[in-house]
Amino acid sequence: MGTHSLSEARRYTEAKRHLRAIYALDSNLAVKVAALPWVQNYINGTDVLVLGLLIQLIETSPESADLAIGSPWIADGLPESAAWTIEILSDLLEEQGYLAQHMIELAWVRDGWTETEQGALRALSRLADSNGALAQQVIESPWVMDGVTESEWWALDSISWIAEIDGATAEQVLGLPWVNDGMTETEQTALSIISYTAGTDGALAEQIVELSWVMDGVTESKRRALQTLSFISDIDTALTVQIVGLAWVKDGLPEVEQSALESIHRIAIIDSSLAAFTVGLSWVMDGLTGTERSALDTLDRIARVDGALADQILALPWVMDGLTEAELNELRALADLANENPAAVRGLL
Repeated sequence: MGTHSLSEARRYTEAKRHLRAIYALDSNLAVKVAALPWVQNYINGTDVLVLGLLIQLIETSPESADLAIGSPWIADGLPESAAWTIEILSDLLEEQGYLAQHMIELAWVRDGWTETEQGALRALSRLADSNGALAQQVIESPWVMDGVTESEWWALDSISWIAEIDGATAEQVLGLPWVNDGMTETEQTALSIISYTAGTDGALAEQIVELSWVMDGVTESKRRALQTLSFISDIDTALTVQIVGLAWVKDGLPEVEQSALESIHRIAIIDSSLAAFTVGLSWVMDGLTGTERSALDTLDRIARVDGALADQILALPWVMDGLTEAELNELRALADLANENPAAVRGLL
């Protein structure tokens, strides 16, 4: 049972015990604590936790404890909903006192906690549990020191999950310029996608972070491409590794190539081995012209009607070795016919 669920009599007993312990550690600080309005009036479960946290903080750094006692988040009291966050900070103080102390001294922590800031504190504590050095680096980032927005909270959450799975990938992520200079909603979503991918395949996430177009910044278009890669990895991780290794995926994804990626995803939904075969075609591997992108879209149309028929068409020599505009028109005619009568298309092959 958590401290916040103790009976009133037990809460007051615990509070008195904590106050005596504070007095034994530092009588001057004890006087300041005893003068706090919520100590003078009603003690809730979270208040008991705060007193316990102050004991730990005094033991770690009396100066930090003095600063905390004068801060609004302690002086004004915290709602009971903050109990979980206090417990997490308390655990962190016990295990990594300096990091917890550094977090408590952040300006936005001292001036009171919003729900977003509590979420950020929990994410930072989780990061500290898995990698103290990375947590220190993040805490010292300008975008963390100057206050945390909701997007930044979720970014911290993603970074902490990546660190738990693969410290090397987390270090790469923190080295990205667009991560260090603050966090937009688009960038936060991109980090969330990378975090999700890391949970599926850490090596693949590392490959994705190393892509030049990911390293140099994330636009909405790039976020969409990352999302498509994530969708494909849900279907077939090996296929995604194959795609990420393509030269035209490595060097950036203009609109025509992003559209091709989406066509490959749709083919993979129907048959991932068919998608892998498509990606292995020489004219797909060496980069896509507008004609070839349209060919992929047409193959996707055929696959949605009949996957086995699409497999047969892909094996045709004139499809395998690349398509001219005339051949694209022929392929489109086959797609139109397949939509009406797949058997008739088989008769023509």
